[in-house]
Amino acid sequence: MRRLFACILAFACISGARAADPMSFWDATQRGSNCFNEQPPDAEYFRALHAYGATWVRLTFSKWKSA
Repeated sequence: MRRLFACILAFACISGARAADPMSFWDATQRGSNCFNEQPPDAEYFRALHAYGATWVRLTFSKWKSA
């Protein structure tokens, strides 16, 4: 039993999962927008971003009234 446990432990240490490099995201130019307006963005805002080639939008919720 000890031998089996030792083999499993050794295998786990050798073949650890390799996470993707999070900094490689920035290797390619990213297009997006920060939306810190006091009014929620309308459909025209998102159409303009799409035309620009944006793939992300960061919205702030702190300036909007809660439900």
